[in-house]
Amino acid sequence: MLPMLAKWVVAGGAIVLTACAPLLSPLTVEELRSKAAGKVEFTVEKNYKQAFQTVLARTKACYLGAPTTAQLAVSDSRNYDLKTGNVTIKLLYDATGEEVYLTVDVIGVGEGASKVTAYYERAASKAEANVVQTWLVDGSVECAKRAV
Repeated sequence: MLPMLAKWVVAGGAIVLTACAPLLSPLTVEELRSKAAGKVEFTVEKNYKQAFQTVLARTKACYLGAPTTAQLAVSDSRNYDLKTGNVTIKLLYDATGEEVYLTVDVIGVGEGASKVTAYYERAASKAEANVVQTWLVDGSVECAKRAV
């Protein structure tokens, strides 16, 4: 009887993990860009370095150390020579890994302008993507209400 119960517990656990797997997608920045729930795209009259540093500073201020159901991490990559950069917010889970749910690409266009694209994974995170534009266009320091 006990071995049969153990089989049912293992089978039930496998079903639960399989059912939850789609909820954690996308797991990478590339997957988020290709499968985003939406994106906010705009051009701002700031050079690449100013735009990138503003996005990075505001993202860190709004997300690091913030209370949530999972630990948040902010990562960035940049190439000043190519005038490209990315800031990504990930949810880190103990048992299931990480989930990228917001990523912002900054690309310099000319000497005094930048194209910014914020991709979001959940429809509820649209406000978080929209606030990126207010940081750069309006000079706002407000943080969006998080969907997580």
